[in-house]
Amino acid sequence: MELSSIWSIILSMVSESGVWAMLFLALLLVLIKSFNKREEIYQNLIKMLGKSLNKVDEIKEDIEDLKFVSGIGGNSKLNKNTSTNSTENLSKEDAIIDSKIKN
Repeated sequence: MELSSIWSIILSMVSESGVWAMLFLALLLVLIKSFNKREEIYQNLIKMLGKSLNKVDEIKEDIEDLKFVSGIGGNSKLNKNTSTNSTENLSKEDAIIDSKIKN
C-alpha cells in the first residue's frame, strides 16, 4: 500500500468523524515529529558518549603504561616517606639510569 493511499484513508476517516478526529490527528503528528527529534538527540548523545569513553580508555592505558615505565604500578612497593628524587623506590635499572642522569 502506498503512503499517499494510507493518508487518503486516514483523511477520509477524519472527515467523517469530525473535529475531534482532526484534533487527534494533529496531536498525533506533532507527537511523532517531537519523538523523532528526541530520538535523534539521544542517538547523537550516545555517539558522543561512546567517543568520550574511547578517549577515557586510551587515557587509562596511557596512565598504566606510565606507571609500568616509572615502576609505580603493579607489584612495585613505594615508601611514601621518601622523596621523589630518592632511588630507594626504583628498580635496579631505574636507579642506574637515575644516577647517570644526576651526573
